[in-house]
Amino acid sequence: MANGFDSYTPLTQATLDAAKKAGYTFAIRYYATNTSLDKVMTRDEAQRISDNGLYVVSVFQDFNNDYKYFNTSYGTADGKAAYNYAKNTIKQPSGTPIYFAVDYDAEDSEVKGGILDYFTAIKQVFTNLGGEYKIGVYGSGAVCQYIKDTKNLAQFSWLSMSTGWRGYQSYLDGKTWNLRQIKSITINGVSCDSDESSSLGGGGWKL
Repeated sequence: MANGFDSYTPLTQATLDAAKKAGYTFAIRYYATNTSLDKVMTRDEAQRISDNGLYVVSVFQDFNNDYKYFNTSYGTADGKAAYNYAKNTIKQPSGTPIYFAVDYDAEDSEVKGGILDYFTAIKQVFTNLGGEYKIGVYGSGAVCQYIKDTKNLAQFSWLSMSTGWRGYQSYLDGKTWNLRQIKSITINGVSCDSDESSSLGGGGWKL
């Protein structure tokens, strides 16, 4: 098991120093369609994280917090945006995952409807673009179970810290997750969430 954190805020040297002192070994940072957003990791930041000895884990999220953001069209657009940013801007190593967020407690019919369509489209895009990256899913236990373990549309899963969401405890106990989000924390004054990787590995990488 390794301890890490996810942050919407770009990581400065001071924050990385504090994270290392606290024993964290990986940082989860964001991609998005609008690459000018503050939450989006730049190539320089990815290099800085790597140079400080921490692994990077990448997650794509625009909004992704409501069912209206999940369908084939969004999956195609998000898949292309994430893959191309990882490959052409970040130079993320091939063979590593990009997680895609389902940041709400989706109903079973939604998981088997638009969310399934969304990840099916992402898989098709990744295949069409060369298949250099693996797919990860972030969300409830029910979402992670269905998308990764039942439908095999993702190779990595990251369990949300929202314990009241569907399937949380059973997915946690099943231990097929790669990452699990634990609780809100502060590092160097920056609001983050703590995370843990399982023995399966969380898909971290370095430049």
